[in-house]
Amino acid sequence: MDSAFIAEAADAYRAALKAGRRLVAERNAEGRSGLLPVLEPLLAGSGGEIPLGLFEIPLQKIRGTFAAGRSHALSAGFLPLLEEKSEFAAKWQALCASALEKGITQPIKVYEYIGHYYVLEGHKRVSVANALSNYSLHADVTRLIPLPGVETPDIAVYNELLGNDRKKVIKHMWFSSPGRYPELLGMAGGDQELLEDSFAAFRAAYHKQGYHQDLHEITTGDAFWQYAKIYGLPDGAHEKELQKTLTRCRPQWELLANPEPVQTVTTPSAARVKPFIHFQRGSLPSVTFSISTHSPFSAEAHQAGCFLLKRAFPELSVTTVEGLPDETKGDVLFVTDPAYTGQALRAALEHKHSLVYLCHDEPVGVTGTYTAEPKEAAFLLGVLAGSLSASARVGWLRPAYCHGGRGHDVQAFAQGAIASRPAARVYTAGVEDREAFRRWAERGVDMVVMPRMPLGTRPSVKAFPGVYAALCSLSQNGAVVEKLAAASLHWEAFYIRLIKGIIEGVSPPDHIHYRMGLDSGVLGLHLTSHASGAKQCLDAFRHALTSGLIAPVDEKSPVEVYET
Repeated sequence: MDSAFIAEAADAYRAALKAGRRLVAERNAEGRSGLLPVLEPLLAGSGGEIPLGLFEIPLQKIRGTFAAGRSHALSAGFLPLLEEKSEFAAKWQALCASALEKGITQPIKVYEYIGHYYVLEGHKRVSVANALSNYSLHADVTRLIPLPGVETPDIAVYNELLGNDRKKVIKHMWFSSPGRYPELLGMAGGDQELLEDSFAAFRAAYHKQGYHQDLHEITTGDAFWQYAKIYGLPDGAHEKELQKTLTRCRPQWELLANPEPVQTVTTPSAARVKPFIHFQRGSLPSVTFSISTHSPFSAEAHQAGCFLLKRAFPELSVTTVEGLPDETKGDVLFVTDPAYTGQALRAALEHKHSLVYLCHDEPVGVTGTYTAEPKEAAFLLGVLAGSLSASARVGWLRPAYCHGGRGHDVQAFAQGAIASRPAARVYTAGVEDREAFRRWAERGVDMVVMPRMPLGTRPSVKAFPGVYAALCSLSQNGAVVEKLAAASLHWEAFYIRLIKGIIEGVSPPDHIHYRMGLDSGVLGLHLTSHASGAKQCLDAFRHALTSGLIAPVDEKSPVEVYET
């Protein structure tokens, strides 16, 4: 054998040995083990074995060893730990010299368990391949099936990737959380081959820019999932455009990899503000509203807020668009439907001098987000229902849609009913259940909360903009008798205050989440004259809620709700 290969192999061992010992010392200092992970002691058992055959596996997916025999000789990452004069070192260097001359030709033998590989035979081959920066090795693979009934996030991801094919080879795609692969498969129309090809194009570009090393807290699959939600599934035919959009997407991946604490406030004026450098104090920004084409109710509520914003600032440039076309621009962009989350993130990434706010239940990344928190209104509707009911039997009809924020909370309603009427009994059913009112009436229910207003009894939008639910009395045969109260959204309270702050020279932080209830002015609860006798009781509970004396939902003391 060429002496140059022998000398290079000796140098490679010394470098790998130094790196391995340093890694062990660093991890020990952190209170962690730096030795090679061992699978066997972690297995409570197996649901069986499936031979998968011989194929190429990436080194980065080889996590450790199956049995403890080699764990003392190798650190995590398969770096050597034994002295240069040891028998192990001599064999390692001989193998390395051979690999330098003609490559590693003999396959290793591994177990695959939940998407990762654990070595049975060939530990030194893996160690040498890592030292030489090889990408993969041929391996004879046997799958270990997890025990039935054991549920972890990794097992959930594993089962999603396998589907019904227990012999399917899991290649490079992996995720930190379940649910992401099915979502991607849906984007591909169920075409697994299309999805795999798209991921391969993405992965090549992602690795080319080194993001897999810079953002090691997330998997390449996680980054692919996030990218596809913003830009759609990529292909290999437009590599330059893909590289450009990868660069744009990095801030969103950084938040996914290292989530920053998001300031959550309950009123626009409560946010810590900063100078808004893109406008001179007193100048008017251009404002664009993206209105949903999917939810007529949501569109109506936000359009009412947009109309009142225009009336508050007659000189303000306000544009309304349906959906969110790629060319949509504006100094301030309000995206009013969570269905446009991906497009909103894209707008925020591509228009860095714009403020983008998405109506969404939770923070989603580089955009600001805002939502109504209807639990307080639901609690007060429960208070009213309990205090006005003659039978102490009340019903809650669950809506099929979300009202520009979180959906109705039946538990908040039930706890409100119990607060004012300890003997109250609460029933619930879906809005699609046409017979619910009749069944409830037979059980004595005489108060119900239902989405929107009954046909012909809804108050005008001018008086009650954004009405989303009503408390009504119910007759003995299940017919709606009269409306008693209405819960409504007043988005103008948010829009006007935010724009006013910008005009005055300040704006909220980039990543902020508004979760607005009764004290923000965004959420309203209105009584009709028929319920005026309960006003004093309602005001007392409203004050207790807004002052923090009580919570709309006590998680420790749930109220039983009867499904009918």
